[in-house]
Amino acid sequence: MFEFNLCERYFNKIEPYFDNFFENTMDEAHLDEEIRFKHIFTNKDIIDKIKNFRSNEISNLLGSLEYPDKKIHFDKILNFKKRKILTNFGITKDLFLKKRKILKNCKNINIKYIDKKENYIGNPKIYKFLNFGETGTNLNNNLYFSLVNKVIEENNFKNIIEIGGGYGNLCSLIKSHFKECVYNIIELPGSSLVCLYYLENYFRNIYKVNFLLDEKIKINFNFNEINIIPFNNLLSGELDFPENTTILNTQSFQHMNEKTIKLYLNIFKRNNVKTIISLNRDIPAKSSEVDYSKIFEKNNYNLSNKIFLNCINNHFYFKIFKNLN
Repeated sequence: MFEFNLCERYFNKIEPYFDNFFENTMDEAHLDEEIRFKHIFTNKDIIDKIKNFRSNEISNLLGSLEYPDKKIHFDKILNFKKRKILTNFGITKDLFLKKRKILKNCKNINIKYIDKKENYIGNPKIYKFLNFGETGTNLNNNLYFSLVNKVIEENNFKNIIEIGGGYGNLCSLIKSHFKECVYNIIELPGSSLVCLYYLENYFRNIYKVNFLLDEKIKINFNFNEINIIPFNNLLSGELDFPENTTILNTQSFQHMNEKTIKLYLNIFKRNNVKTIISLNRDIPAKSSEVDYSKIFEKNNYNLSNKIFLNCINNHFYFKIFKNLN
């Protein structure tokens, strides 16, 4: 259960990893974000702050939030336009045009766009005009869900581990639809705690949500529970997946360095993972990033499907990798 004592115990436990960049699996920018997470989450007012994680300073640290959903996005535009009404109108127009672009992209690739409404957990700012009301994050996750939904149905995937699950939005969409799917998440420290709060509230009295503080405890994989596995658990012990696990990743392979990609590949191979579903930028954008696709293919995860999503950016693809060995 999300509470101050859990946050404090967790960050005290992982303190040694901050000195070595989590065994050199993080770059300086990601480490700085985790340090800022630690300062926020080890303060007793976190119980009040977490209730507004989508509209306060926590939002600025969440890589899973899209424009304009971080506090810093709105503040920058307001600082430029000076008036709230102009800022709100401009952002609403941006989201309306983005949704049109997503719908056009879906039509071109023969995917039915599943239009789920944004929920209010974390107090997000929803941009509204007449019957239109959206956030950038909701638009992206509805697109991802529309693509993944089709693949899950066609392949009857029953066990999914999402790497980089963010605050849990995509999990909430998939797990609400595929109720008998065994679904678990691996995420970086700060985001994993936000994910715990979000999913506990979203699935209250429906699914049990576990935060795996102790990496030595045997994980109970079943469709009635969602396990949030903090990334550091991969560095201090071996993780066993359920049989026939499918890996899902949105916008985090693209940020990983070579050591982190190879860490995951070793885990995939040891657990005999056959399918990886990826929604990521296709080319490195920073010196610490690598071409994850090439590394996958060198390790016998061959590209079986590739769809260009120009509604996200000019280098963004939905990919499926298969290991047939």
